[in-house]
Formats: sequence, C-alpha cells, structure tokens
Amino acid sequence: MSSIMRDYDFPFPPYPIQVGLMDAVYEAMDRRGIALIESPTGTGKSLSLICGTLKWLADNHDNPSVLTNVDELEPSVSTGTDTAPNKVPAWVREQAEELERARKLDVVRAFRTSVATRVNAARHSRTWHDLATAADQGARTAPKRRRRNAPTNAAASSSSKSSAAAAASDLDDADLVIDYKADNADSKLEDDDDDTALAPPNLQPPQLIYASRTHSQLTQFMGELRKTRHVAPKPSWTTSTSSNGHEKEEDEGDERPIFSAVALASRKNLCINERVLAESRGSASRLNDACLDLQKNRSKSKKATAADSEQQCGCPYMEAGALDAFRDHALTHPHDIEDLGELGRTLSACPYYGARRAAPLASVLAIPYHALIHAPTRTALGIRVRGNVLVVDEAHNVADAISSAHSVELDAATVERAFNQVSQYEAKYAPRMRPDNRVLVRQTMAVVMAIHGWLKKTCGTGSVTSRMLTVPEFVAALEVEHLNLFSILAFLQKSELSRKVLGFLEKHHAGTVSDFSANADAVYVVASPLRVVESLLDKLVAPDADGRVLFVAPSPESRLPVLKYLALNPASHLSELIRQAHAVIFAGGTMSPMSDFEDFLFPDRYGKPLISYSCGHVVPSESVKCMGVPLAPSGRPIRCTMEGRKESTLLDDISAAIANITNVVPNGMVVFLPSFQMLNELETVLRTRSYLERIEKRKRVFLEPREAAELEPLLREYARHLDIPGNGALLLAVVGGKMSEGINFSDHLARCVVMVGMPYANRGSVELLEKLRYLDTIKAGASREHYENLCMRAVNQAIGRAIRHRGDYSAMLLLDVRYEERADVRDKLPEWLSQSMAPQREPQRPFGQVVRSLAGFFKSRSFA
Repeated sequence: MSSIMRDYDFPFPPYPIQVGLMDAVYEAMDRRGIALIESPTGTGKSLSLICGTLKWLADNHDNPSVLTNVDELEPSVSTGTDTAPNKVPAWVREQAEELERARKLDVVRAFRTSVATRVNAARHSRTWHDLATAADQGARTAPKRRRRNAPTNAAASSSSKSSAAAAASDLDDADLVIDYKADNADSKLEDDDDDTALAPPNLQPPQLIYASRTHSQLTQFMGELRKTRHVAPKPSWTTSTSSNGHEKEEDEGDERPIFSAVALASRKNLCINERVLAESRGSASRLNDACLDLQKNRSKSKKATAADSEQQCGCPYMEAGALDAFRDHALTHPHDIEDLGELGRTLSACPYYGARRAAPLASVLAIPYHALIHAPTRTALGIRVRGNVLVVDEAHNVADAISSAHSVELDAATVERAFNQVSQYEAKYAPRMRPDNRVLVRQTMAVVMAIHGWLKKTCGTGSVTSRMLTVPEFVAALEVEHLNLFSILAFLQKSELSRKVLGFLEKHHAGTVSDFSANADAVYVVASPLRVVESLLDKLVAPDADGRVLFVAPSPESRLPVLKYLALNPASHLSELIRQAHAVIFAGGTMSPMSDFEDFLFPDRYGKPLISYSCGHVVPSESVKCMGVPLAPSGRPIRCTMEGRKESTLLDDISAAIANITNVVPNGMVVFLPSFQMLNELETVLRTRSYLERIEKRKRVFLEPREAAELEPLLREYARHLDIPGNGALLLAVVGGKMSEGINFSDHLARCVVMVGMPYANRGSVELLEKLRYLDTIKAGASREHYENLCMRAVNQAIGRAIRHRGDYSAMLLLDVRYEERADVRDKLPEWLSQSMAPQREPQRPFGQVVRSLAGFFKSRSFA
C-alpha cells in the first residue's frame, strides 16, 4: 500500500487505522480496483470512507481520463487519424489526442458551470419565497389560468362539475379495461417530464454511489458527510452556524471542489401527497400504483379542456417548475430523507421525482441496496454504474441481499387469490375487451391454474417432501407447452394487468375465495398476488443459469406449500457492476472471513486488482479480552455438536459455566445461543436445576422474544434495569435473531458477550444443500469453506455487538472446545479480536483459569 502522506481533510486528527483505511480506499480508486474493507463499529468507518473517496474525486476533478462517460462523447471534428493512422506522424496523433482531451474537458467544465449557476442562484436565495425561477412561476400560475377559463355562473359551474364528475367516473372505469397491442412499443409512462437541459446524453459528473441496507443508514451517512469540508454547509439564511461547524458559508481562497450529494429513497419514504398516502394504507405497492395512476391522469390532462374536472390533473406536486426548483435546492447541500420531504412540502414539489432529477447532477448519490443490485430498479431510477465509484456499506450482507432481490416466493394461497381475482376481473370486463386481449387474459389464467394444479397434485401424493427442480423441469411439469410464455409475460408487463386488477378490486370491493387458505392457520398475504405470479413467470421465461425452483412442503407451522425461485449465484448479478464501475469498495464492520468475497462474489474481477484492508480497533488492546472456554466447571469438554447435544450433561455444564461467569462480570452480560430450540432447552435446565435462582441473586435474566413487536419493550426494560446502581442483567439471545445484528450493546449494556457453541446452518435445508452443491461445481471443496464461513461470520456478528467506541471495554468468551482445538476457526475471527487472545491454543485450559483471568480484566478496568 502507498506510503504517500495525503491531507484527507478529516474533520479531526485521524487515528492511524483511519489513515490506513483512507489510503486503501484511495489506492483502490487510483488503480481502478476492488477493495475489501473491514472496520469495526466505533472506528469511524463511514467518515473514513467519505474522506478517502472524496479526496480522490477532488484530486481527479479535472482529469479527463477518469471523467465519467466522457469517452462516450462524439468528437466534434474528425482528427484525420481514423482513416490512415499509419500515415500520420506520431506527434500529429498526440497533438490531436491532446486537443480532443481538452475539448472533452471543456464540455465537462461548461456542463458543471451551467449546473453551478443554477445551484448558486438557489443557494443565495434569502428566503424560501425566492426559490422559484421565472419559469417556475409560470408553471405555478398555469393551473390558475385553467380555473379562470371555467364558467363563472353558479348554475353553469355546478352543471359543469356534475358532468365532469360523471365523465371522470366513466374514465376511471375505462382505464381499468386493458387495451394492449403486441406491437405497441409506447408503454413508457410520462412520469415526471424530465428536464434534460442539464443532463446531456452520455455525460454525467463523476459520481460516488454509496449503497447501504436501510434508509436510516443513508440518513446517518448524509449526517457524516455534512461534517466534512468536502460539501457546502447549509445556506447562511437557514442557520447561523452550519452543521459542519464552518463559520463562513464559503472560503473564497479555497479552490478545492465542493461536492453535491443527493439521497434516493422509495415513494413510501418520500411521498407527501396526503390523499395518496391515505389511500395506500401503508402498502408500498398500493402507493406505487396510485402514484403511477396520477401520472397517467396528468398525461391525459395535458390534452384535456377545463371541463374535464380536477380529477384528471394528476398529482399537484408534479409541476415542472417546482421540480426544477427542488432539484436546484437539493444540490445546494446534503439533504437526508427527512430534509427532502420538508423541502418538497416547502416548494410543493414531489421529493421522489425531484430527487431523481437531481441525482444525475450530484457528485455523491446515496441509495438503498436494492436500487444498486437490482438491474430493473437501477434502470428505472436512472442510476448509471459505468465509470462511477461504488461503495457498498454493511457489505457482509451483500450476497444475501442480491439473492433476495432476484428471488421470488409465493405460497399456494397467493396463487389461488391471483386466479380468483383475474377471474372476477375477466368476468366484469371481458365484453369490453378486444378479442386478442381477452385471449391473453384467459391464457394468463391458464398459467396460474397450471401452477395451482401442480401444487395440489404434488401435495396429494402421499408423503410430501420438499424438493428442488431446475427451471426447465418445473416448466415441463406445468404442461403449458401449448402456451407462449414470452407473449404472456410481455402482455402482463405492458398492459399492467396486475395494477388494473388491483384497481378493479379496490373500486368494486370484490372478494376472493381460496381453497388452500380456507384450511390454513396463516396466509402469506401480498397486496397484488398477480404481480408475484408475474415475477415468477419473468424468472421462468428468462432464468439465471444458476436459477432453481424450490418446492417447500407444508409444515406444522405453515400448512401451505410454498414455491421459491432461487438465484443461487449472486456473483452473476454482481459481475455487471464489477465490470462497468471505475472502482468498487465493499466495507463493513464484520467482513471476516473474507474468502467468500474473493472466491464466490467476484471470481472474475475483469482485470481489477484486489485490495484488502482489515483495521484494528480504536480501543486500546487492554480494553478487549477474548478467550476460548473449552472446559466446564466440571472439567468436561464443552462440545455443542449434534452428537454433543445428545449428552445429558451438556446443558448442565453450560448452565454452570454461565452461572459462574455472572459472578465476576459487572453490569450487563449477553449470551448468544445457536437456536431458539437450544435457548428453550437451556431455560428449562436453568429453572429446574436452581441455576436461575443463583444467577438472579446478581443479575436479572431476560430472554430474546420470537415476536419482533416484543423486542423493543424488552430492550428498554433490560437497559432500565442496568441504569439502577448495583444492578446487573443477563440477556439470553439467539444467533441470527434480532439481537445478533443491528443492535448495539455498548458500555454497561454488555461488559461480557458469551458465544455458546458454533452456529452452523441447518444442513437439512434443501435450499442450503442445493447452494452447497452448486458451489462445488464452481470450485472443488468450495461448499465446505462456505459452510464454515457462514458459521464464523455469524459468530463475528454476534460478538461484535459490544465495543462501540474508544472508551468502551468488554470481554468475549467462546464457549466450545473447538475454538481452542482448531486453528482454522481462530483464523476466521476479526484480526483485532484474535490479537487479544492467548498466542497458543489451549484445549485443556481449566475453567478456573478463565474465571480468574476474567476477574483480573474487570478489576484492571475499574481502576482505569
């Protein structure tokens, strides 16, 4: 790694590990590579990623060789070198190439200047009332002109409104009737009248695209971004002191580029139309459909007269001038998702479409995982990957996120509801359909019925077991070879039948009957069953090479059979990002073990170098204690294997170990177990063998609930109990549950974290077995490596819940002899944690030695 000293404009003096992280990020971008970055929570990962990436963007701001998509611009004049390159002297070619680079750079600078002019005008507006330009004002007054053309006579006005209402009712009903032509290519919604004046084709500013799992993490990212000098502070008229502490809005002597940033989110998070929000009743799919309906009404209203009623005017927040003003002001300084909503309300502009307008112009784009890893969503939002820098945060989840985004799941009740709903729709509107449309609707019903029939047939064959099929095997089993699935899918997508069926049900309150759901305790309910079936059909028509169809037999918990389309190889969907991006950075607090990323997520790196960096923790080494606990107080080995679980003494030994450890651990203590089943078994032993009574003399015991709704109250009670001086608490949790990821147990909430056993995934899972078999086809022995990595990544996630900042301290105990027997297990722990362990493995370490060492650790911290 480069040893060049760079000024990253970090907001405060960085730790050496933060400098190392920024250097690794800079190197990856400079070499057009891939970086794997592991930085534990509390080490300033987000801020280091921001400063490292933006430093590189600043250094290459005027470098024509890295400007995003500049090479796609057509030359303005012929250089003469294309026709006879061998006859042109080298110095002439070099001069022509230099002139062409300069021309491209001039185009980029002119484009940036045009954007900056708009943004600066918005930035220096003194009040919110100055936000709109003259064009904005013209757009805002247009609706008023339409109203002035309306009749003024009260009777005439009343008659006009009545006629308009009736016409609107007929129009709404007519809009539910499909009118699909197979050769009709004009199926794109005119959704937001994009102003392309500031976004020339094939040219966008170099972008940093930051992706994370949740909207709250994107909000946190924007907050960290505001702390740096790489972005502009809030306008001086909005606050006397900017959020990043700058005393002046601009430093005229500072020639460093200032970057703009925009966050994209779903309609559900950004919509400000109260009527649409009320009608959607919390459903994201209903909200999307209602929004698109308004776009269609708005498109029609452009050709409508004043008597066509306000119902046809679409969403009032979609005026072009207001959206342009929103775009300009969104670029003035970083807005998080809540800020965008407030800006939209102030300007009466849609935050969702306004942010989309601003996105191509921003230097930094913050988006959810799904918007990056799902190609159709990426295309719909206009997110371009080519030549840009991608930062995937919380990347330990990226493989699961990719698989989930490209998988489809539906149960038998969903299939039946889809068929029943389409049947009712067809019965209502068949007489008003064109003959070819009527045929396609009935063919759709035939496909749905074929899936339904296969499920009933499979469930009626006596002993039913889950099984995996290839896509050709499943399609053949449906016996629909007489139907053109490609034509049916195109019909579903372009006619928007699922949306029209949902609108029909909403309007006419049509009921549905399901044979499966009538006999089931629970139904897998979705807003639009036909849309889920459409997603499955999309996968059957164009399956991934690694795609499989899994049939899940009914179980005591769910008496319904389930169909799943599985994308077994996330690398196939990641490859396009790797190939097109300038550089890709995968970062997370717990990336170890990293071999899965290198071998399975990007086996083809398209010539990109791989840079790995695992930094230590900001806490001093004496603040961390990690130990294996191979033996119980009885002296028996603790071995939580399937065979070991059969020993009657195992749970007794674990209970005794936990009871003794609580004697020396202050404040809060969290114990993670491999499964809820083992948690329940351990609770029984604790209660029946008097261990619980012993423990509760020092610590109150809490158990992780299965229901998500019960989690927050339990955590509040756990924390409240620890806030009382002299109290302690013990929390028994499950690996893979709600407690093992996303919840921080900092400071007194977890002075000790205990990992019981090794949480291997269930090898009885048909889905897991198929994936392991698939991995072995890629690389011999890959399945074993992946299986081990799944386990150890779960361990690392769980024990990483403690130690959240520099002043924190905690002990981590690994309760299983295998942590001391196997060197490969220790190798898969994060480096900062493994370094705190004893250098030599000790499978025979007495339990008393563990307790004495633990007591000494906490005694030393009490005097620190």
